[in-house]
Amino acid sequence: AHPKVYDWLLDHPDRASLAWRRMGVPCVGIDATADGRFEWADGKGSAVAWRAVGRTPDRVVWYAAGTVKPGLLMPPVPVKAVAVFDAPRTPEGDGTATFAPTVRVYFQTDNRAAVAALRVAGPAAPRMADQGAEQLLLFFRGPAGYLLE
Repeated sequence: AHPKVYDWLLDHPDRASLAWRRMGVPCVGIDATADGRFEWADGKGSAVAWRAVGRTPDRVVWYAAGTVKPGLLMPPVPVKAVAVFDAPRTPEGDGTATFAPTVRVYFQTDNRAAVAALRVAGPAAPRMADQGAEQLLLFFRGPAGYLLE
């Protein structure tokens, strides 16, 4: 993907969501608000809003807050998160650049049920977190790469 397209998609996750749907892939709906936030809700008790709170040429930092309903029999859980997207560029001789985006997500909740669920997941929890990060990166990489085809 072209780095500028990837950066634009990070600034417009609502457009990345729309791109997936236009490619025929079912995708969650994301709405942009007038004050620069983005919102997602599933209609089943989960709703999260986020905004970019920091940016450098190679990094975007998002802050998110809301509620997530982790399961059918579990109540909605209040959550806060910070996602740090890094995409350092390596200039190539022909004027282009290569980059390999990464993301780190820091998650916080004070809900006892959520803490208990993480304990049950035990050693699988780090792998589940890695898979979530990979999916987040694919969410932006997919449409950006598709535009090059």
